[in-house]
Amino acid sequence: MPTHNRAQILEAVVRKTCECATGFQVEWIIVDDGSTDNTPAILAKLHQEIPTLRYVSVDNRGPGQARNLGASMARNEVILFMGDDIMPTNEDFLRPHAELHASFRSKGVAVLGKALWPSNKQLSVNAVMRHIQGHGGEQFGYADLMAYRFYDWRFFYTCNISLRRDAVGNWLEEGFSDKFSAASFEDIEFAYRLSLRPGGFEIFYCPSTAGYHLHHYEVSAFIRRQALAGAMAHVFLSMHPELGTLIFVGDILEAMNSPVGDGLDDAAPDYMSAIEGLKSWARILEREQRLGTEAWHDDLLFVVFEVSYLQGYVTHAARAGTNFARAYARILHRAKMRLGRILDSEIRNDPALQARFLPSS
Repeated sequence: MPTHNRAQILEAVVRKTCECATGFQVEWIIVDDGSTDNTPAILAKLHQEIPTLRYVSVDNRGPGQARNLGASMARNEVILFMGDDIMPTNEDFLRPHAELHASFRSKGVAVLGKALWPSNKQLSVNAVMRHIQGHGGEQFGYADLMAYRFYDWRFFYTCNISLRRDAVGNWLEEGFSDKFSAASFEDIEFAYRLSLRPGGFEIFYCPSTAGYHLHHYEVSAFIRRQALAGAMAHVFLSMHPELGTLIFVGDILEAMNSPVGDGLDDAAPDYMSAIEGLKSWARILEREQRLGTEAWHDDLLFVVFEVSYLQGYVTHAARAGTNFARAYARILHRAKMRLGRILDSEIRNDPALQARFLPSS
C-alpha cells in the first residue's frame, strides 16, 4: 500500500483490512511516499501493534515507485496492491485473491477486485462521483465489466488488484516505470508491458472482493485530476506510440503537428476561453446545487473532463512549432459535437425550450 497524506483514514483502513486476515498468511507493507502530515506517527503506532506490518518512509516519487519498493520487500507468493483510501466492505476482502491465485497458479493472471462508493453516511456521494464511476466513466470501468470474466491490461486498477510476486523478476528495475510522476497511466503501462511477454497477461474480475472508495471529488478537483492524467498520457505515448488511438489523442496530436501560419494563430486564446467557459458552467451548476438534476448534466461532465484531459496532454506534449490554435480548435470541436447532441435532445423534449429556440410552423 503506497500512502501519501492520508493520515485521517489510514489507520481505519489498515485495521479493517487486518480483520480480513483469517485462514492464510498475510503481511502488510506500507510505503509512506513523502507524507507531510502525521502519517509516520500513525505507521509507527500500527507497527507496534501489528507484528506482521512493516513500513518505510521515502521521498515523494509517486505511487508506482512506492509499489515497486513494497513489492521488492514482499515475502509471500501473492502481492495485493490496494489504495490507502479503500476500505474493505466485509471480512472476505482478501480471501478471493488468495483462493483464485491458488487455483490459477500463473504469473500471467491478475485478480481485480471492485471499488465502489460507500453510503452517504460515510461519504457524501455527489453527481461528479456518480458520473466518474458510471458507464463510460473517467476513473474506473467497473460499470462496464461483467463479473468473473477475463479482461486485458487496460483494467489494471491498483486500488484493489493482485498478482504473483514472480510476475516480475526484479521489481525495482522491471516494475512500474519511474517516468510517471503522478498517479495515472503508470499502472496500465506496467500491465501492457506484461501483456507483451510470451504467454501474455490477463486480468480476472472478481467483484466479491470489494472496497469502499473513500475519496471525495468535486468538479474542480476532478478537472485537476484529468489534467494530470493528460500529462501522464503524453508520457505513456512517448513509451508506446503505437497505442495513440486507444487513449483518444490521435487527432489532437495530428492537429498539434499541423503547420503553423494557417490563419488560426491568433485564435488560440479564444478557443481556450471557450474551453474554460465549459468548466465554469459545470462549476456554477455544482455551486448552485443543481448538478445532477438533469440527464444532460452527465454529457456536460463528459465534455468538461475530456477537454481537461486533452488540455493536459497538449500542454505536456507541446514542443517548438506546436500548433496550439489548431489543437484547441480540435478539442473544442469534440466538445461541440457532444454538446450539440445535448441541446438537440433537451430542446426537443422541453416545450418551453421549443417555444424559445425552434421556429414556429
